[in-house]
Amino acid sequence: MPKFIGTEGVTAEEYLESFYSYADNLDISEDDVWMRVFVQSFDGEARKWFRELPHRSITDIEALDDAFLKQWGDRKDLLYYHIEFGYKMFCYSMCGGVIMDHQPL
Repeated sequence: MPKFIGTEGVTAEEYLESFYSYADNLDISEDDVWMRVFVQSFDGEARKWFRELPHRSITDIEALDDAFLKQWGDRKDLLYYHIEFGYKMFCYSMCGGVIMDHQPL
């Protein structure tokens, strides 16, 4: 089973696509089974995130997908932002939202 840890490797979108393929191969058709298998694929920060969700806040597959993508979706590592947007965006992400106009000495 593919694992998602939330801190490195594939994006959430790539992982979700991979997991759907895995679940299709297992012919999982019951929603509650699918959700349990999906949650068992979380490790590290992703498992911690899921355990901290309010009790009974996820009621169906769509809610789980939405919460997962809201938390983990569209994330890139810091090197991507530095290369793509330059030094200011890199500092913005590293400095908690403070835009620096100059490079350090």
